Amino acid sequence: MLDKRDPLSSIELALSEEISRVVNDIGISLDKREIKFDETPDRSLGHMGTSIGFKLAKEMRRSPEAALKEIIERMNKIEGVENFIAKGGYLNVKLDVPLISREVIEAATKGHLGRGLFSGNVMVEHTSANPVHPLHIGSGRNSVIGDTLARILSFIGYNVRRHYLVNDCGLQSAYIALGKSIINDKPKGKVDHWYGLIYAAVNQAIELKKGNKEAEENLRRIRERDPELVDSIVSRIMNMEDPEKEVYEILRRYQKGEREIKSLLRSSAEEVIGGFMQTLRRIGVEHDEYDWESDMVWSGLVEKVALMLKPYVSVDDGAMYLDMNKAREKGVKVPENLPDRFYLSRSDGTWLYTMTDIAYSYKKLVEIGVDRCYNVIGAEQTMEQQQVKVGVALLGLDPDRIVHLGYELVSLAEGEMSGRRGIYITVDEVLDETAKRASKLVAGRDVGEDVSEKVTVGAFRYAMLSIDPKKKLQFSWNRVLNLEENSGPFIQYSYTRAASILRKAGYIPEEYDTSLLSSRLEEDLVLLMARIPKVLRDSVNLLRPDLIVQHANEMAKKFNKFYEEIPVISSEKNIRDARLKLVEAFKESLGSLMDIAGIPRMERM
Repeated sequence: MLDKRDPLSSIELALSEEISRVVNDIGISLDKREIKFDETPDRSLGHMGTSIGFKLAKEMRRSPEAALKEIIERMNKIEGVENFIAKGGYLNVKLDVPLISREVIEAATKGHLGRGLFSGNVMVEHTSANPVHPLHIGSGRNSVIGDTLARILSFIGYNVRRHYLVNDCGLQSAYIALGKSIINDKPKGKVDHWYGLIYAAVNQAIELKKGNKEAEENLRRIRERDPELVDSIVSRIMNMEDPEKEVYEILRRYQKGEREIKSLLRSSAEEVIGGFMQTLRRIGVEHDEYDWESDMVWSGLVEKVALMLKPYVSVDDGAMYLDMNKAREKGVKVPENLPDRFYLSRSDGTWLYTMTDIAYSYKKLVEIGVDRCYNVIGAEQTMEQQQVKVGVALLGLDPDRIVHLGYELVSLAEGEMSGRRGIYITVDEVLDETAKRASKLVAGRDVGEDVSEKVTVGAFRYAMLSIDPKKKLQFSWNRVLNLEENSGPFIQYSYTRAASILRKAGYIPEEYDTSLLSSRLEEDLVLLMARIPKVLRDSVNLLRPDLIVQHANEMAKKFNKFYEEIPVISSEKNIRDARLKLVEAFKESLGSLMDIAGIPRMERM
């Protein structure tokens, strides 16, 4: 019986079980998990195949083809399989396309394809940008990757919590507090942009005070955005005896929870987070919970977890560190690249973010109680995430329940972005510029007021998601503003083409004959839809959310070719009915991938 949510994988499972049974019956040990199927490069060889013949040839002392022919003769009929082809060392499978087409079309039109394959409680922590400057395109990549991963997990059946860790107990937030205490003014413009200017100005003013010549040029550039504000900050900081000491003192007092500093720093961070939320909502990203680092410190959670780690902690000049030799003695697997110690606190008693991250992991796994947590955090934090997993293991928890999806940063053509130096392109800027271009694209068309914004969101999310997270993404306006092939708008346009066909037809048939879908293009469309469940699983197992948009793009390209070459409405009735049902299945399955990727659907464009 085929699994209607994933008919192709249920055929592969049945095949691997049957092949394993036959091979074991003739006295050769073969686990079904060793049998892997791949798409054939040539459809004349079948639809998919496995290279198991090479292994069997050695065991059976025959040629690969002869060994496979004996196996095929002993195999029982498999639902969904038309016949087998032995070619070299490959056992290839020709599928019963009309049967699979029926199963795939029914599942797709009901929204069942790939849905609800798993269960459990998981968390995705993503974005978690420090509340000191506006979300830039690097943070935007994090948000889109994390949000898409959460949508995939939810679609395939998990109960998903989306969390944001607000890192307000680090030095960066203390810079903001120092700047705000200097200017004592109300925000101008979008609040997170205003605070980003303060953060950069304070940072570079302190660098200038320390004699860093590069800071002069950075301040000259930063000053262009608000000369009066920047001059005020620079002037006050240059007159301070030791502004850097002031920053550390602010942080120490904040972590102790002193009312005056608490009010100053927390209120600033909350305002920045409010600005973040405006931007995130625009690109379809929302969080279930914002977890504040300061709350974990003030509530005693960080201290509680630090006490639990005490047997493995040593102290150096007042600063606490985890001793990796003690961890090894405990039997914890410590990655070879980690140094023998990593610090949990500074000598003044303030906690470092590695310690608060370990406490946060404890909160996720024990207090909230999720089965697994995916941390979407930059690849440059890989070592820190390994350290956190060591800490988690020392708490007696399974470190594999913490999964790091490390993504590479986004760079500009002129170099790396830096919030400290005020060098970045904000998500807001990119969205606004894309919206201008999208407005020109739909100008004069009766498509509704929100179409240009939907095109904007689709273009941005596709651009941030389209590259493997493990690869660096160099930002270019052309990448985001490309509204043609290999883009969000290209996928959206293919969806609206399908909607247009169905709208013009005026009906969707209840009865249809899939054997009439006899062209190669129709078969290709069915098989692309049939592979959606595997794409969903692979995107999670390989931590590759980009696979979603890559597959959507392939489906869109194939459908556009179908649209141009295969008549639908003008076909003879029985063929028209089969093709209309195929178009409906395509529309709904592509729509599901668009929903997962956060690319808005549009009936007209």
